[in-house]
Amino acid sequence: MNTQQLYRGVLGLLLALITTPLLWGQSSNENVEFGVKAGLNIGATTPLPKPKIYTWNPHMNIALKGWLSYQLPDTKGWHLDTGLEMERKGMYVCTHATNLRINMSDGKEAAWGFFTGNNSTEFINYYLTIPMLVAYHTSKDKFRMQVGFYLSYLMQQSFKVTLDGDGTFNDMALSPGHLVDFDLSDHFNKLDMGVRVGFDYFFHQRLGVTAQLNMSFEPALDRSFTMMPFPLYNIYAFAGFAYRI
Repeated sequence: MNTQQLYRGVLGLLLALITTPLLWGQSSNENVEFGVKAGLNIGATTPLPKPKIYTWNPHMNIALKGWLSYQLPDTKGWHLDTGLEMERKGMYVCTHATNLRINMSDGKEAAWGFFTGNNSTEFINYYLTIPMLVAYHTSKDKFRMQVGFYLSYLMQQSFKVTLDGDGTFNDMALSPGHLVDFDLSDHFNKLDMGVRVGFDYFFHQRLGVTAQLNMSFEPALDRSFTMMPFPLYNIYAFAGFAYRI
């Protein structure tokens, strides 16, 4: 999927979000509410616990989220929320590793050893996400809280690692004076699942601010990824604006 196709997808999603209430007869059912959220994802695809970091660039991770909220009958303030979201998750990070066990295999035989030196990692991923949330709206409907799960499908991915050749592998210089690059984009799992906690505050009848924390409980990389002996997880916060249609 190229950049032009992604832009077309974003435009199509936006048009669908705008026209959906019309197809529902301007949302004649008072228990159903539609809206749009737009903002930025800030976070990392990282091991747990995190390594020592000395440079971190979270990228401009734009997210566009359409949501539907259904008020449960005979309840006060309780809702079920879902939607359709197109989001970018990415970052650039530099770290210094000390005796990090890695696999320098060429794909045929394992070549485990210990790397010491500087390294950088860059992720750029595009996801289509469906959230499944339980929400509570306060009596004046200004403050809202959501908790639940999300399921994301990976549409486009990029995962690149660069090792400083002046570092050492098994106490021997790796590649003095050079950088050693790896393109590991094919190792991402197509599905990402996790938990979400969110908050909305509407300072106007239709306009508000929103924040979310999304934490994956599934490793971002598939089992064929053996360069590092630990899994990576998507942990991202979202902040932006909400609009009730």
